[in-house]
Amino acid sequence: MRHTLRRLLLSALLLVTGAAHAQPTTEAAMPDLDTLELRYLEWRVDYGEELPADAVPHPWRKHSLNILHGKLSINMTEGAPVLTWYGSPEQEEVQQTKALATRLLREHAAQPWPGSMERQAFDDLKPERKKRLCVWKLEAMFAEPGGRDTVREIRMQGTDTGDNPTRLAFEAPLLAQLEAQVRRLHANAPKALDNLFYTSKGEGGAFYALSVDEDGQQVSLSRRRSEQDKDSSEVTPDLATRVADIVRKHGADGWHGFTAPDWSYKTPGSFELSMRYNTGQQIWARGLRGSAAPEGHAAFERELLAALDEALGGSPGTSRAAPRQGLKSLRFSEGGMSYDSHITYHVRTRREAGRDVFHLMHKRGDKVTGCPMSDEDVAALEALLTRLRLVAWDGFKGNARGVLDGTDFGFSLAYTDGRKVEARGSNRFPSGYGKARDALVAFFDALLEQRK
Repeated sequence: MRHTLRRLLLSALLLVTGAAHAQPTTEAAMPDLDTLELRYLEWRVDYGEELPADAVPHPWRKHSLNILHGKLSINMTEGAPVLTWYGSPEQEEVQQTKALATRLLREHAAQPWPGSMERQAFDDLKPERKKRLCVWKLEAMFAEPGGRDTVREIRMQGTDTGDNPTRLAFEAPLLAQLEAQVRRLHANAPKALDNLFYTSKGEGGAFYALSVDEDGQQVSLSRRRSEQDKDSSEVTPDLATRVADIVRKHGADGWHGFTAPDWSYKTPGSFELSMRYNTGQQIWARGLRGSAAPEGHAAFERELLAALDEALGGSPGTSRAAPRQGLKSLRFSEGGMSYDSHITYHVRTRREAGRDVFHLMHKRGDKVTGCPMSDEDVAALEALLTRLRLVAWDGFKGNARGVLDGTDFGFSLAYTDGRKVEARGSNRFPSGYGKARDALVAFFDALLEQRK
């Protein structure tokens, strides 16, 4: 999937720049790279796992850099610590990386490197052979400043045994800047939590998992002490911000890589923290409460678990009101060729002050809105669903083959007694779809307008 995504991104770039219709210049007429703008760069290196340690001149056995449309993707793995970043930093950061890459390409990539291979031979390399080699790939595209056409391309791929001086002359300064850059971005760039996992063993121990969807609007939290003692729910989105504030307050985002001597997840009093941010930054720490933990851990754990327990309605064992019977969740989506035509309505419960409250989320294109739903709102929606007889849609799967554009839809419905309805289609719809669709959209839009 990762390779497919890269090809799609590259295809998009070629379409935008018009490179699909422009031939790169010949070597004899090649413009100076200093006069061109780097539009796309992909650099990937994998030092095979069977290469001896002295054949790897730095900590990063696997690393990659991708520059596309003002976004950076940096992955430095198989090292300590793992350093990752992806997103759109300040353009100064992008320009610094582009400038260094351009200089290194000019100085070291004018001719094919030792170990270069034809693309087909490279793609046909056997996995067992790759384990004994350093495998690398370089692609770069340049255009005139402000121009649309790619006027120079650099494409190389190949293998060596880790001691290729030409490749290393390109790689070493690039890695040094990338490491400094990722550390700087981790410290200063705005970021939001994607997920957090926390496990503690011993008396009162439990496993907590917090996850945030890509829009930041749906936050899920679960807690498990045993197979019999577990709880999970969607919670209010501000919990992710509150948890991130607790992490910063106690300096837990600086604990990455902490591991207590002889740590084991089975040891009473052990804890494990794992976090990931939307910038790609990952943090993990493992220790023993009290005896071998980062400074400030005890206060961090108390405040973190108090916030997570409160979001679920109290500490384990706290009684809550019985959940409402009837509708459990509903999701309706529809979209055509235009991105702005994509709409989603999602009704589900989330835990607020210990009570499960229904909430409506609406998304059109990139815009996300929402509002709470009262018991009367939910009852009115249930009556509408009954009147429209949407349970008859269950199992519908329609696809008008050969139609390249048009409208897709998806519908799912769940009740607390276990009943479910699932339907989807592409340019084919169940009986009464148009009337039911208009009625649902009118109901939800009126509710959103009232709650503004």
